[in-house]
Amino acid sequence: MSVKAGVYADVFQSCVNATTRVAGEVPEGKRFAQAAEGKSHPLWLLGHLTMSMDMLVGSWVLNRDMSIPAQWGQTFGPTQFGGKAITTNPADYPSWDEVLAAYKKTGEGVVAAIRALTDDQINGEALGGMPDQFRKQFGNCEASLRSMAAHDSHHRGQMSLLAALD
Repeated sequence: MSVKAGVYADVFQSCVNATTRVAGEVPEGKRFAQAAEGKSHPLWLLGHLTMSMDMLVGSWVLNRDMSIPAQWGQTFGPTQFGGKAITTNPADYPSWDEVLAAYKKTGEGVVAAIRALTDDQINGEALGGMPDQFRKQFGNCEASLRSMAAHDSHHRGQMSLLAALD
């Protein structure tokens, strides 16, 4: 195993562990808490992290088959990239438990795929079919992994903050 691959796999495993822990601490009554109307809430954030881990990291960077339902891209994608407007209507979303299970499963697959990378793959271009508009934003495989680990941490912090609001 590549040393770099081991480091990035450990970073992503830490992200999965921390996000799973934070998600487990969100009270049921706070899963739709928003700082302002139309802004993200813990369920949307968890779904967004799941969708991002599966599509961007798993499919676009690592060339894995996607494991989440295709409609989650619109449900949990930002509006500037074709996502639906965020609502607090539970009927607009899969259940918390379904999203959390998908996050864990996707995370496990991504960590295993990262561990299998060679240094040449990590240093090279993303392995999947990343659209050009995102390739410019995320860069090669290694830059994408760094960016997406920070992305997970950023949204995990938002989830924790929203769960703590009164």
